[in-house]
Amino acid sequence: MSLTPSPTTLNPPPPKINSQEWLTALLCDKCSVPSLRAPQKKHCYDLIQGKDLFLTMATGNGKTIVLLSPLIAAKARRETGIGILVVPTKTLAEQHVATSIRYGVPAWAINQDTVAEAKLECPPRNLFKELFESDGIRLVVLSPQMLGSKSFRHYEGIPKYLNLVRWFLIDEGHLTGRGFGVFEAPYKSLSSLRWRLKPEVIWAVVTGTVTPANALHIAQLLGFTDYVNATYSIDRPNIKYLPRILKHAFSGNQFFDISYVIPFGMKDPSEIKQVIIFAYRISTGQAVIDFLDTLLPPDLPGRAKIIQPYNSLMDLADRQAFIAAFDAGTIRVGVATDTLTYGLDTDVDSVIDLNVDPSTVAAEGAHEITKQRLSRVGRRGQLATAVTFAPPWVVDIEITEDATAQVKENAARREKLPEVVRQWYNPTETCCSRQADLGYFGEPAPWPAPIDCLCSIHQGDDEAVEHNKTIKQWVDHFAARNASRVPPLRSDQTYKTLAPDVRALLKFQLERWRARTWDTMWGPGEMLNFTSTYFLPDRIITKILDGAHRCSSLERFSIVVSDWKVKYMESHGGALYTLLAVFMTGYMEVFHDMTPVLKQAGSTQTHKQPVNRKRPADSDSYKSPPKKLKTSHSVARPATRAAAAEALANKENIPL
Repeated sequence: MSLTPSPTTLNPPPPKINSQEWLTALLCDKCSVPSLRAPQKKHCYDLIQGKDLFLTMATGNGKTIVLLSPLIAAKARRETGIGILVVPTKTLAEQHVATSIRYGVPAWAINQDTVAEAKLECPPRNLFKELFESDGIRLVVLSPQMLGSKSFRHYEGIPKYLNLVRWFLIDEGHLTGRGFGVFEAPYKSLSSLRWRLKPEVIWAVVTGTVTPANALHIAQLLGFTDYVNATYSIDRPNIKYLPRILKHAFSGNQFFDISYVIPFGMKDPSEIKQVIIFAYRISTGQAVIDFLDTLLPPDLPGRAKIIQPYNSLMDLADRQAFIAAFDAGTIRVGVATDTLTYGLDTDVDSVIDLNVDPSTVAAEGAHEITKQRLSRVGRRGQLATAVTFAPPWVVDIEITEDATAQVKENAARREKLPEVVRQWYNPTETCCSRQADLGYFGEPAPWPAPIDCLCSIHQGDDEAVEHNKTIKQWVDHFAARNASRVPPLRSDQTYKTLAPDVRALLKFQLERWRARTWDTMWGPGEMLNFTSTYFLPDRIITKILDGAHRCSSLERFSIVVSDWKVKYMESHGGALYTLLAVFMTGYMEVFHDMTPVLKQAGSTQTHKQPVNRKRPADSDSYKSPPKKLKTSHSVARPATRAAAAEALANKENIPL
């Protein structure tokens, strides 16, 4: 008997095409991963078998591979067809396109920015034409709104192109549910694709934040009938949840509760622990940046790049520059809106959610949004911290008979909060923040003893001790600085207070000067993520407008704008004061020129004054006040403010 191995033993036959083994080997090769997780294996195979899929799984567990698996398999079989992947943000679209191309599947991101940029190329490009008229397997990543565009509808109406669509994939599918603001309506509109696309099209929805009840509701809304409904744990046990209540006034330009992100007395950018701060509005984010910037030493190396914004107003180049700089560690503090909630894939291990707007705290779906923001950290499995803030009224307190009206009003507001939000900010030993989160998403607590839980109740908020120490240092620093300030300036009567329309003219001049000066301060590629408000914030312009009549000298002007960044006051304060002085001189000339006219009209007032309409006691006759003249106090009407500003600037040679 021969002991020589047979050729079959030495070279086992390759797995059969479309088998589980074949698909697993293919995906590991194309996606450069050593192995697939069990859920990935199962549901990738579901999709290549033509089954519809609704998958709920925690962030960072490989949902993208599942979504792209049928396209990768079809490409390996040398087939042709188009996959449509719907995402909520441009950031996430760019990430999916890069991933798809890396896995070997050609992909296009089609949104307003990319369409506009393609049209400007020489020769101009039509992205939809390229997509539908290409060969092989390809992917298009777009927003729900683009599916209603004229270009998409054009190709949808041509059968040979419509027949190419084989997969309809939806990322962040929870946005189809209730309470997701600007995303909700566009995502709900995806249900129309059930009758617009062929019945043979394979549908897949993935999400990392949805309750079991909402998952069924969304599936029904999107027309799922015979499908795989797969739900896995969305717990993030490596994230320490730290719910906190605001202790300091949350004004328009001071945010002491988060001042701890800038170490007091720091000397090097590396001392700042890298963090993402989520703000609900772009304006709030800019105010946070302005405040944190005042905490940085003026001579700190790379100071201008340490704190940067990320929002929907930034173009593709700016967003990519932010991600690259954040990954490189140059940006230490990123202040973002929900544009970054979907798509950030980096190693950051600290996040702050400024959940301070009462309407957002109490809104339906508020916790899903919070979960998405907090899931930006610890994506590689490392330990991470997630700090959330809420206003003081969310704290449960005992209501007594002699409680004030405000206390009772706050109690009524708490009653309207979603239960999970109320539990999150009022954690107990029996229901900590993590337990509240798991209960909301229909999961049992996974630990036998509280010691296994990372949260402020079971592990303590040791971070708060250090944070509060730093916050106190900053509060004391600002208090001492305010105490040393000189008393408020009074007018020396050189200039008159600005009339309303003249104030509008000056605001126009200041904003124009700000924009033009900012453009001259930086070279190509520098400060891409900042607007001119970083240089001269709106609050400083407001101070100038309020105190223009007091600024009769550069010294007095510097007092009015004392909160302006020192380096900018030193470099541009003189030029800005010159603009103001020339404008105010011109205003006074207009003021004096108008006085005879106003006297002739029966009034020497150049500003609106309250009129005493009571008959004087010592007068035998009473004359009604003169009718208000349209030009009683205006240099120009609102419709011609810009033209009037130009005229005044030309007359006085104001440097714009």
